[in-house]
Amino acid sequence: MALSSSASATQSGDTPTTLPRTTTTLRTDVTSTTVRTDVTTTTRPPTTPTTIPPAACKIGDIGPGGGRVFYVSITKINVQRGISKGGRCLEAAPKTWAGTANDPTIGWGCDGTLIGGTSFGIGAGASNTAKIMAGCATSGIAPRRAANSTFGGKSDWFLPSKAELSLMYTNLKSATPSLGGFKPRLYRSSSESGASYAWSQSFYDGSQYSSNKLISHRVRVIRAFG
Repeated sequence: MALSSSASATQSGDTPTTLPRTTTTLRTDVTSTTVRTDVTTTTRPPTTPTTIPPAACKIGDIGPGGGRVFYVSITKINVQRGISKGGRCLEAAPKTWAGTANDPTIGWGCDGTLIGGTSFGIGAGASNTAKIMAGCATSGIAPRRAANSTFGGKSDWFLPSKAELSLMYTNLKSATPSLGGFKPRLYRSSSESGASYAWSQSFYDGSQYSSNKLISHRVRVIRAFG
């Protein structure tokens, strides 16, 4: 049998393989990003702590009214028109403030009448005293005796609040040595606890009691300055 002089490129039934052509297109529409260099950085200065100037007093000092300092505040307290210009220092008058050898015993006043609005806290004594005087016209009551005092040439005395009276016990009566000449008795505060009751402070053991307004207890007046 004769053979062809050249081999066939494909055999019968075979199909030549054709590879697909891939075209790569380079994008020319890309936008480059510009990094800003004109940004301003703000540096905050360090916070300076607030410095509270020293008060013109310290606990135990003799105040300008002749009493003993029993509390020093970081701000002015006990500002009340007609009663006190206020201050950072609170002083308790001496036991002779009423012209007697010891603190007088006086009633709170207006038993059965709710004055309302008195507070317990430090710095409330002056406003309490003003509220009681406005709501109770009885003469000779503890708040009025306090506000009318001119001991030591000062006319801004008032009846201490419940908390202020407690500080007098802690920082004066209980000090070593004890200061203020307090008797181990109940002392009146300007803080009301009801229509017939007001708070008192024991200068025997530091307890506080709600006692009838008619009962006479010891009274020690205070003032603010500085």
